Amino acid sequence: MQAEAVIVGADLVLRVGRNKTFLSPSEAFGLAEVLIRKATRAIVLDEVADSDEIRGVLRDADQAPGKNRDAHRSAADLSPQVQ
Repeated sequence: MQAEAVIVGADLVLRVGRNKTFLSPSEAFGLAEVLIRKATRAIVLDEVADSDEIRGVLRDADQAPGKNRDAHRSAADLSPQVQ
């Protein structure tokens, strides 16, 4: 099933497919705030998942027999240094 197009016009009319609703300026701002917060959370969770996957790969490489210590760095070496 294809997602319906979501359109917000200059008149603050929110259209989803054939449905529409009129938003007050404060409702439109509140909706924008919720969308930004939810999108930011999703991005952060995705980055954390990627970091965990990278740490797992590095951990597996550290435990592999006959590994070359100079071939890769540990996850701690990849983290930004805070002073």
